[in-house]
Amino acid sequence: MPRQAREKGEFSTYHIIQRGNDRKDIFSSDHDKNRYIETLVKMKYKYNFIIYAYCLMDSVPS
Repeated sequence: MPRQAREKGEFSTYHIIQRGNDRKDIFSSDHDKNRYIETLVKMKYKYNFIIYAYCLMDSVPS
């Protein structure tokens, strides 16, 4: 049974994580990372939200 959708509040703060399948990298180049940041900035202005911080991380080989 799926969980209920989270209620979104106008003044709420959310911690968002994006991860590849099996924890694989989701960026294959610096160009991909730059494109992601450009898209993030466009959506920030389109939907008027605040970005307090972000971090793009590569996986560490084990």
